[in-house]
Amino acid sequence: MISYLKPMRIVLNSRVLRAGILIGLSALVLGCQPKKTIPLPITPYSGDYPVLKLRQMWAICSHTWKQKSPFTHPYVVSRMCDCYVDKMRSTYLLEEVDKLSDSESRAMGQLLIEACNPKQGAIAI
Repeated sequence: MISYLKPMRIVLNSRVLRAGILIGLSALVLGCQPKKTIPLPITPYSGDYPVLKLRQMWAICSHTWKQKSPFTHPYVVSRMCDCYVDKMRSTYLLEEVDKLSDSESRAMGQLLIEACNPKQGAIAI
């Protein structure tokens, strides 16, 4: 090999080595920054309702609406049933709902109707 190229190889290798070290250190420093976490919002629900129970409550609500008012638009029915289930979850624990008598259940239904259907007024179920 030509003798005047040897110093060039050493300089080139040291520059490449320095650049590699600089890039590697930069990646380590920038990569080790802590991530900012966004706290989850606290919901008013108690969290003790299993998903299957929620789906059953929503399905019963939807079915009842379709029986009592078959020409109501599905969008309106879905909004009402969402409201009913959300209000029930935020107001009552699962154990309380399971222990309601028939008269207490009807009274709760009236409260839910008044809360979720304020423009229509109360509808007897």
